[in-house]
Amino acid sequence: MAIKVKSFPPVAGDRPTVLILGLRPGLESLRVGQYYAHPCNAFWDIMGHICGARAAAEYTERIERLKRAGIALWDVLRYCVCRGYLDAAMGETSEVANNLGAFLATHPDIRCICFNGAPAARAFEKYARPNLHLDLLAPLRLITLPCSSRANTRLSVEAKLKQWQVVAQYLDTGPRQQEDSLLLTTCVAVGKTEPEPRL
Repeated sequence: MAIKVKSFPPVAGDRPTVLILGLRPGLESLRVGQYYAHPCNAFWDIMGHICGARAAAEYTERIERLKRAGIALWDVLRYCVCRGYLDAAMGETSEVANNLGAFLATHPDIRCICFNGAPAARAFEKYARPNLHLDLLAPLRLITLPCSSRANTRLSVEAKLKQWQVVAQYLDTGPRQQEDSLLLTTCVAVGKTEPEPRL
């Protein structure tokens, strides 16, 4: 059965410095209307260590923590049709990217885009990057991180966290941020390959 998927609006505070891009919402996220809602997805455990947005907190509090830290959330795809929920089940002709150019233009303090998994990075290269002006891309660092999904079983949560620590290097860590966050300082090389996730 075909599943029509539409992305959520972006999450962003006044001056985000990091944009985290997923591919598209998962079924549980669509059901409850929240980013990374599946309890087995490690995203909020990772964000808890980076900026204090812990999985145990209310969703609204987690979102506020992200905004205060300077982290924005969105997905590469605005719309797609899936024949199932594996990423490989998406139909290429049905995939439409979000307007990342407009988002970056209105958030000029963003200096790093982190992709939550290789499928998000590939979709960005195929559908979004060709429509972005070079002056928007030039100052940005693009980093592909291990997918936080439960389907990415090659890495433990601890191993994923070690690579996701690079996000903290691009946050403006004023006194309030230092109080709210557990900033981890080890910066590691980011791998580019992984199994395609089920979200």
